[in-house]
Amino acid sequence: MTVGDKSTGVATDGKLLKPSLDMNFSSISEAENYYKEYGMSLGFSTRRRSSYATARGPLITRVVFVCCREGVHKSKPSQDDQNDGKLKRKRNTSTMRTDCKAMLCIALDTELETWYVNKFIEDHNHGM
Repeated sequence: MTVGDKSTGVATDGKLLKPSLDMNFSSISEAENYYKEYGMSLGFSTRRRSSYATARGPLITRVVFVCCREGVHKSKPSQDDQNDGKLKRKRNTSTMRTDCKAMLCIALDTELETWYVNKFIEDHNHGM
């Protein structure tokens, strides 16, 4: 990313800009690092949810980065303990998943060999 280039998300003063559909990145890792830094500056963590490849080969053409609170927790059914037939005691844990929809999706422009933002949702359903 170059400083002062809106297409890569860095303003002339060095601060990160909000992601927009006209941003371009030279690699997946550059986009991932940008979204991680952007998230940290606003108080949320990010992770890579999925990657999509072409049907004809292993070339990755789309990557989705999401808020770490994306998705919902799937509870597991209780199972009988093998030794004495009693139900196993469930651990008292909490989950951070809130089905947050915030995401950054990038796609590969095969002609220019650059990655561009093709979807950005900034709304979180939780406090930061």
